[in-house]
Amino acid sequence: MITSESIQTTEANDIFDPLYQIQIPEKELNDLFLPSLSPEQRVNDFQAVTKRITHWLETAHMIAFSIEQSVKRGDMESYSVEPLQLACNKMHPLIPLLTECIDEQDELEHCRLPVTKIQSEWSGLQHFISFVKTLIEEANEKHMLRTMMENILIQVDDLSMMIFQFQEKRHSDPEKKEDSILLDIDNRVGPLFTNVEKVYTRMTSSNPPEDTTGLLTRKHLLVQERWESLRIEIDELKIELKEDRWLVVFRQVADQVDDMMNGLDKTVTQCYTMIQQIKDGHAGMVTSSSSTTSSSSSNHTSNTSSTTTDARTKLRSVEKNFEAKYKYYTPSITKMLLMLGNGIAARVSRNVATLQRHEAMLARWNTLKSTMDQLRKRDLPDIVVVEPTLSDNTHCWSRLSDRSDSTTGSNNWKDLISGATGGTATPTSTSRFLHNKPSSPSLHFEDDRSKSPFKFNHHSPSPLFMEEKVRQYRGTSPNGRRTTSPSFYARESFNSVGSALRPQSISPSHSKEDDMISTKDFRSQNNNSRQQTTNNHTTSRSITPSIRRSGTPSMIPRPKTPTSNALRPRSSMARITNMTRSESPFRSSTSSTTRHNTTSTATTYRPDPKDPLDKQVALIVNRSPIPIQCSKKAGTADGRYYFGNELTPSLGGADETKY
Repeated sequence: MITSESIQTTEANDIFDPLYQIQIPEKELNDLFLPSLSPEQRVNDFQAVTKRITHWLETAHMIAFSIEQSVKRGDMESYSVEPLQLACNKMHPLIPLLTECIDEQDELEHCRLPVTKIQSEWSGLQHFISFVKTLIEEANEKHMLRTMMENILIQVDDLSMMIFQFQEKRHSDPEKKEDSILLDIDNRVGPLFTNVEKVYTRMTSSNPPEDTTGLLTRKHLLVQERWESLRIEIDELKIELKEDRWLVVFRQVADQVDDMMNGLDKTVTQCYTMIQQIKDGHAGMVTSSSSTTSSSSSNHTSNTSSTTTDARTKLRSVEKNFEAKYKYYTPSITKMLLMLGNGIAARVSRNVATLQRHEAMLARWNTLKSTMDQLRKRDLPDIVVVEPTLSDNTHCWSRLSDRSDSTTGSNNWKDLISGATGGTATPTSTSRFLHNKPSSPSLHFEDDRSKSPFKFNHHSPSPLFMEEKVRQYRGTSPNGRRTTSPSFYARESFNSVGSALRPQSISPSHSKEDDMISTKDFRSQNNNSRQQTTNNHTTSRSITPSIRRSGTPSMIPRPKTPTSNALRPRSSMARITNMTRSESPFRSSTSSTTRHNTTSTATTYRPDPKDPLDKQVALIVNRSPIPIQCSKKAGTADGRYYFGNELTPSLGGADETKY
């Protein structure tokens, strides 16, 4: 295979061939010092030696001149004068011998001029060889610079192509990372920068290489331009990779912020769901009948009470979770959003998706903060106000029940109503939670219940029963308000914002059928409402308790509750116990004194603590203002009870009513 280097080597050897063909007369010159030679022969031999040395010097001059011309023409890109220098080193000892031979041999005195000429030519050859050597070094330097710049341009093109391929792969598949290409680029950029720096230093030095044609200068300018373009591409790639890393961090932080906001949003939704359930439960219990003796209504009352109790318990748990998340998430989310905003502002490029997501996160966070502030400052404190309001109505009913056992007249009704009105909370705070519903019409004997009627047989009905029926028929005003009997099985406290109030939530019993009379009737002040309720005869009523009692109580006297246990009817399954009544913190001192001064033993029904329905039935029976005889049917028939005053023959009753 023929290459440029082999051609250059062949041409260099051809240049030095004429010099190699001339033999150096070293032996002949040494023979001149032999004493056996005749003067004539010594002169002839000396002339022959000087002639051969002169020819060698002329050939060496010609070779050096040829090299000079070739270097100047640039025909050959690499030259060396080492063969010529080696030949000169062999010739160098002969030049002093010529002078020594002339000095020793007198007959050679006339040959001194040719020797002096040879010495002069030898000295000229040495200087010319040094000049050619310097010229060759400069040519080699130019060749080296030109070759280096060409290699730099090739490497710049390769790196530009690698960067382009990396960009294509990065944009085509963002999830796949080509780290090997980046490593290869880094490994090749370092040596390339070193070569560029060398070329730049030599071309901008105080003694730059001679460039008569301007080729090196033009090539150096091209190298600088291409290197600058490559450097810009590398810097842009670094910035984009840095942006990609920042985008990864942005997405991670944004996902964390979204998760925290989702957690807060979820707890806020749960709080509002529990608040709505409590509001619906209170509204349902308020609008239901005060008490009933049917098994279906008892089941409904039990389910409603347990549902409301569970809702309050869940609200308390959800509220604690919300407060904990609000305490720790709010500063973290604010700090992260601020950090993301500062990062976006510091970015060189603008990513539209990043800007849109950050703006959406800010808008969502502002909305969520507004919702949380409304929940903490208004909705949670407002749901707390429902409990003291209903609690006051409950204690008002408790006082009415207590007064029914005493011997006081109709004047005590006004005191109780005024005391209940003074203890209730303002209706403004609960207007958004309690929705008043129209009163149902008054009850009639023929529309009383869907249960089997009392059987009097040969006995007269109980006086308590008859008086209560008369009061029910005549004392129920169209606009009267009925207070449902409260439950003592669920009292919770929800004060999420540190309110000073410690209210007690009540769970009124639902009843769609008026089996037992457990409400207070008031006179109506609205004739239109009276006419509407009088014409409508229904068996079930949905009544919302009034926050502020403004009606006049019925003047029909209440029957007195027997104070002796011997006068009260009872069944064989009834048990006597003391019923604990809850005291309202808003009760007046007069009502409390009257309550403590009134001593009576109530006949109560003791329920099965494991049966929720039995507990609700006991609650209704024990809270009734008139004594009710109740017994649970023995056996496996759940939900069947016996009610009635006719269980005791002494009061005129001999039969029992089964439900």
